[in-house]
Amino acid sequence: MVYLYVSNCTQDRCFLASTTESDTQTASAEMPNIERESTVTTTTVSAHWMHHRFASNLVNASHGRDLQDAANEWRFSSLHASKEPLNCQLCNTRIITCVTLHNTVNGNYIVLGENCYDKLLAFLRSGRVKSALPSRDAQTQKLRRHWKGLLRRLKDRTVVGWFREELQAGRLPDDIAAIVYTISRIGLAPTTADADQVITFYKATRRFPIAALLGKRSLRDFYHRGMMPTSITINQLERVEAILDRGREYSNTRYQRQWEADERRQFNATLTRSLNELTALRDKLQAAAQAGVTRAAAAVATVEHVINDLASPDYAAYDIPSLREAGWRMMETVRETIYKLQWYQKNPETVLAVIGYRNQYLLVKRNNRWLRMSCIRLYTAGGFAARTGMYSAVILDQKTPVMVFLIEELKDVQPMPYLDFKVPSKKVPGTFVAMLNGKIVLPSRPIRTPDSYNAFIMNDAGRYYRAWVL
Repeated sequence: MVYLYVSNCTQDRCFLASTTESDTQTASAEMPNIERESTVTTTTVSAHWMHHRFASNLVNASHGRDLQDAANEWRFSSLHASKEPLNCQLCNTRIITCVTLHNTVNGNYIVLGENCYDKLLAFLRSGRVKSALPSRDAQTQKLRRHWKGLLRRLKDRTVVGWFREELQAGRLPDDIAAIVYTISRIGLAPTTADADQVITFYKATRRFPIAALLGKRSLRDFYHRGMMPTSITINQLERVEAILDRGREYSNTRYQRQWEADERRQFNATLTRSLNELTALRDKLQAAAQAGVTRAAAAVATVEHVINDLASPDYAAYDIPSLREAGWRMMETVRETIYKLQWYQKNPETVLAVIGYRNQYLLVKRNNRWLRMSCIRLYTAGGFAARTGMYSAVILDQKTPVMVFLIEELKDVQPMPYLDFKVPSKKVPGTFVAMLNGKIVLPSRPIRTPDSYNAFIMNDAGRYYRAWVL
């Protein structure tokens, strides 16, 4: 059983009917004599004899004698494919696909082919019997371009196929079904208005998976995607996209606020850390000042001034770029302040910086004893210490090696003579000592290989010198 919607275009009504092959054969048997006289005017029928035969047979089978009245009496009854070829009862052409029409006035049935049925629909629409096949005139080409343009804008190749499925399933409204039937027959809508009407119905009716129209990424980024429908129409797409845009705007605003809050929280942490580092430096300088370091008191005032400068601005009024710049300047200020003022925790000492062959070290005199220290950095106003010499320096007590700030190189110090340690020692056999100004120079370490060395004279004990051999 086949269902099909068609339209009576004059009365703007559609009918649904079904039939079987036996119904069609019965209808054929009930056909009246088509040789009766009929009223057919040449102004409504094209010159071709097949069109005159169509009009005459249609009027003869009808109650009305006028072609227009006769055409309005017929209603669609059924559509089926015949197992054996039949003849169209309006034009006598051999047909396989049969359309059965029922006359609502005299009760007659006629069986005709699809071309004659299309011709009947075209007459009800235009008032003239002519070929229903698409022509190559300018108007038809315009309609074809319009229809193809509508399909192209949809970017979907399944539009016509979906309409055919809906037509066969009987789910189309009457007015849409008639247009879709014509489209399936001739490949385009009869008028631009019909084409627009069909596409409007398509956009408002056919449902697609929401991800197919929106894309998985757009839907994935939506905060409330679980509340969205699983399928939507094309007309609903614009509204859904507006909802997604608002959702993105809300998410972006929320992200922007969260980002700004994180930036301000990070800046506040930087400010707190910077103030804590400066406060710790100030406490050390205050402790050094109480321990008698003369330079520490002035450094305390400098640190206090830096702390007040960092804590005084109203950072809540800063925008994020200004806040970031303030944070960078703050960290740089803290780093420079700690570097400059950490040396004020101790008074300067006299040291001997020794540049050795493989490393460098310091000799520092404390508690009347000379101590050797390894150093990791030697700072001086003139650059890194590049040679052995006596310096006024500040040494920060840390784990070995230590940091040393060389303030100035001392010129008026006891020279470091270059001595020949080749005189055998009488006190320690197998070692050697040197002679300076008639006195014995005792080295800080036993010298078992006679050679020449620089010696730093540490003290004078009457008949001999004690020296640090470099």
